[in-house]
Amino acid sequence: MRKFILMLFIVAGFATFAKAQDTSKVKKTTSDPAAKEARGLQKKLNLTDDQTKQITAIIADRNGRVEDLKAPGNANRAQIDQVRADANIQIDVLLTPDQKKIFDQMIADQKARTTTQKFLIPTTGKKGF
Repeated sequence: MRKFILMLFIVAGFATFAKAQDTSKVKKTTSDPAAKEARGLQKKLNLTDDQTKQITAIIADRNGRVEDLKAPGNANRAQIDQVRADANIQIDVLLTPDQKKIFDQMIADQKARTTTQKFLIPTTGKKGF
């Protein structure tokens, strides 16, 4: 009976270590978020497959450039905003007039949310949270 219980503990230990080495949570490459964002735009804007491919490339490039700017010593908010604005202009060129209206509204809504969030951050005078 003791051997059986000991074996159960050993099996449970191996199962725990096997679960700890799960690689499904490994950080994905820059193109995966770009593809996800492009699919979201595809649904909202009813994009063609060709438009989606081109927009995915634009978003992947934008994400890479933003990550480079976020590197230590390079953090410049104005440059990051400019990269994002340039990407939005490139995307806007690919869209039909109806799609442009929806895309412009999405950008305006996003800016409104960002502005609202800036004013909702509490300032207690304390450092940290």
